[in-house]
Amino acid sequence: MENKLTELYGLQVTARLRFLLADAAKWGQIAAFVGLISSAVSMLTGFTRGNVIGVLVTVALNVLLYIYLLQFSKKMKIALQNNDQGEFVESLRSLQTYFKIMGILLIVVMVIAVLVIAFVSVIGVNALRR
Repeated sequence: MENKLTELYGLQVTARLRFLLADAAKWGQIAAFVGLISSAVSMLTGFTRGNVIGVLVTVALNVLLYIYLLQFSKKMKIALQNNDQGEFVESLRSLQTYFKIMGILLIVVMVIAVLVIAFVSVIGVNALRR
């Protein structure tokens, strides 16, 4: 089986597409490094406030996300340099995992926000009735 990155399910990997993928990899790497650095800073400032468990959970999730984004970037660069289909697929798998985790976290945060709003509304209505 040929392991070249020139055609993907009948789609041609043109020079323009290669440029866009390389650019996405570059910006993904920048975002991952900035995110990892900001996670480290958040961890340091969070420990000074005394909320150790919350900070550790948040930083762990952020680091996990940024590692997947960094994996995408590195594997995409290798795939484009070597015309390697396997690395191309693995890079997209890392990006898929990044977006899955991000989506799950966003849904959890939205559900918690709705529950907090509902709880505060119920307490507010009960306080007005007294």
